[in-house]
Amino acid sequence: MEDHCRAASTYDQVTTPVPKPLSNLNRIWNRSLALIGLVALAACKSRLAEAVVEHEPTRAPSAVSIPEGRSDPTQIDVSRDASRALDIVELTKLGLEAEVPAGTTIGDAFVGEGVLVQGPNLVAIVEVASTTRSTTEAEVEVEARAYTPKNFKTERLADGFAVTFENEGSLGTNFFLQVRRDIGGMSYWCETTAASAEQQAAASAFCKSLRRLDRV
Repeated sequence: MEDHCRAASTYDQVTTPVPKPLSNLNRIWNRSLALIGLVALAACKSRLAEAVVEHEPTRAPSAVSIPEGRSDPTQIDVSRDASRALDIVELTKLGLEAEVPAGTTIGDAFVGEGVLVQGPNLVAIVEVASTTRSTTEAEVEVEARAYTPKNFKTERLADGFAVTFENEGSLGTNFFLQVRRDIGGMSYWCETTAASAEQQAAASAFCKSLRRLDRV
């Protein structure tokens, strides 16, 4: 838990210097560092919650009637199975919806006009792809060189692509995900910089589940 909590208090995880003449890389760098901080903070909170549950005395059964498929809001449930239960959330400002772990929240991104998605083992940003965003896997690979990437992988999607790679930072390995998709005539960018392969996979599943909001 100490490592996650230290990570939550610093953004010094990616050690490769950023080439100053490339303003686009500077922007990506700053966003990645912020995402690292959010993911680390979420991991820290999860560890703390686990510690609370582990040492908490057994509670009497709740008298509240809970609809099937819903968890008791007064209970902290950090079990692995619970985190896999999926809900459908609306990203209204983008005209999209997606599948997310139960308990996920949607808010404004800290930079730009995108959406910040935070949930159990999940932090991701979705936005309308700007002109500065890569349009091909090859372009992503060129930009990723600033991070001295490892295990660079690309996946062709029916409506775009997904790219994953890793970087060794001062506090461990960072797991990058960058996805571009064309949905309903618009191009969208979905990304994360995670602290584990599991978090990276959760973000990938989220980004791939994005679809047009029917009622838009």
